[in-house]
Amino acid sequence: MDIEGCSPASECGRYFGASLRTWIAVFYTMLDLCEDLVEEALFWDMADGEGAGPRDQAICSEIAERFETNLAANPDGLYVVIEPSGGTEATASIETYRADREVVLRWIEFLRHCGGFEVWR
Repeated sequence: MDIEGCSPASECGRYFGASLRTWIAVFYTMLDLCEDLVEEALFWDMADGEGAGPRDQAICSEIAERFETNLAANPDGLYVVIEPSGGTEATASIETYRADREVVLRWIEFLRHCGGFEVWR
């Protein structure tokens, strides 16, 4: 996924790139940690990868703070397990997604300098 800063204050706020599997770990962690900061509809628009995202640096800074707190409690990074919501037992499987510590640190740094962001595929 390609995440672009709206009004970057420095180079690290211009772009954050992640594989789809890594972005899923970041996205679902953000959904869990920040549901009170970002409207639910905007979260799901971000999942589409068509340019949606919070455009406010204050929100991005708060998201960064929450990821930093989460990383202090989980120093190896993010690990997300998604259980299927439908399907038969034969076709349903549990999916796991991971973002290692270095990726999370890059995400936090991006958030602190992006001026808001947009998510693109």
